[in-house]
Amino acid sequence: MNNSDINKRVCVLFNYPSHYREEVLVKIQKELNADIYFGSATFAKIKKMSFNSFKEEPKTLKFIKLFSYFNWIKGSVSLLRKYKTFIIYGELYCISTWVILIISNIINKDLYLWSHGFYGRESNVKKKIKSIFFRLSKGVFVYGDYSKKLMIESGVPKEKIHVINNSLNHSKILKAREKSTKLSSPYQEYFKNTNPMIIYIGRVQKQKKISQLIDALLYCKEELNLNLNMVIVGTGNDIHEIKSYSKKKGIDKHIWFYGPSYDEEINGNLIFNADVCVSPGEIGLTAIHALSYGTPVITHNNFPYQGPEFEAIKNGVTGLFFNVNDHISLASQLAKWLSLHPTKSQQLIKECQLVVDKSYNPDFQVKLLKEVIFK
Repeated sequence: MNNSDINKRVCVLFNYPSHYREEVLVKIQKELNADIYFGSATFAKIKKMSFNSFKEEPKTLKFIKLFSYFNWIKGSVSLLRKYKTFIIYGELYCISTWVILIISNIINKDLYLWSHGFYGRESNVKKKIKSIFFRLSKGVFVYGDYSKKLMIESGVPKEKIHVINNSLNHSKILKAREKSTKLSSPYQEYFKNTNPMIIYIGRVQKQKKISQLIDALLYCKEELNLNLNMVIVGTGNDIHEIKSYSKKKGIDKHIWFYGPSYDEEINGNLIFNADVCVSPGEIGLTAIHALSYGTPVITHNNFPYQGPEFEAIKNGVTGLFFNVNDHISLASQLAKWLSLHPTKSQQLIKECQLVVDKSYNPDFQVKLLKEVIFK
C-alpha cells in the first residue's frame, strides 16, 4: 500500500464480528472506503456475522487472552504502518489498543474509538483510567448522551465525544415491518383468550431477571385483577430454571416459551402484535428491536446498570421505567401503561418507530462518522 492509499483508506478494527453490526459495517466499508478487521474471538458467546454482504471480505486477527479480561489482538499494532485514519472498538482491557493509542499520538495518526464510554458505576480509579484512555484518541463515538455527560464530568473534552447510538439490521427490519402489519396475530390462537400481551425477546440469562417478570405477572393476576399473557422469544443458560419457576408460581399457562428465532419476519410479527415489551434487567438492543415494530418498552430505572439503549425510550410516551428489582413496581407500571393504552394506536406505533428511524439506524451512524472524520 503506497502513501496515497494510506491517506485515502480508513482502518476499522472491532474486537469481534458480532452479527448485529453487519449492516452498519457493510455501509462503513462502502461509504468510508474502509478496510475491516476483526478479532477472532471474544469472552462472551455472541452470534457471528456472515461476511457475504461485504464487497471485500474482512480480515481476521488472532485474539489472545492474557489474564483475567485483558487481551491482545495480534497484528493490530502493525496496522499503524498502513493507514492514517482508524476507527477502533474502545475496549479498555485490550492492551494492543492502548499501544496503538499511544503510538498514534507520537506519529500523528487520526484514531477514533467506538465505545460504551462511561456507565456511571465505575470506581474513581477506573474513571481516571478511562478518562486517560479516551483522551488519547482524536475522538470517541459513544452510544448515548448519558455516557457523554459522565465522560465530560470526568474530564474528557466535550468536542471529542460524538453520540452514535446503536443499531440493528434496519433495512431488514423495514422490510419485515411492512409484512408484520398484514399478518394475523398468533397469540389468540395459542392462548385462546384476548388478554393483553407482553413480549420478552433476547437471551434468557440471570442478568435479564426474567423471574421478576413472572412475579409481576402473578401480582397483576392476584392483586390487580389483571390477567396478562407473555411470550418469551429466545433461549439461554437459565431457560429451564425460568420454566420451572413459572410452573412453581402457577403462572406457566400464561407463558408461551416460544424458543429462539432468527427469522426477522417471525420476530417482527411477534413483536408487532404484543402490547408491550418488558426487560426487567438491562434492556440493550431489545429496546431498539421492539420500538422498530411500534411496540413500547418497560424496563428498570437504575441507569448505571442499564444498556445505553434505554435512552431510546421516551418515558410516558414510548414506554415506562420501574423501580429496579421491584416486581410490584413493575406490575404497577404494566397496569398503568395498559390502562392508558388498552390497544396500540397508530399514533403510538409511529412514536415508537420514529426514534429508531431517526437516529438508531446505520444511515444515521455512517452519516455521523463521515461528518466527524472527513470534516
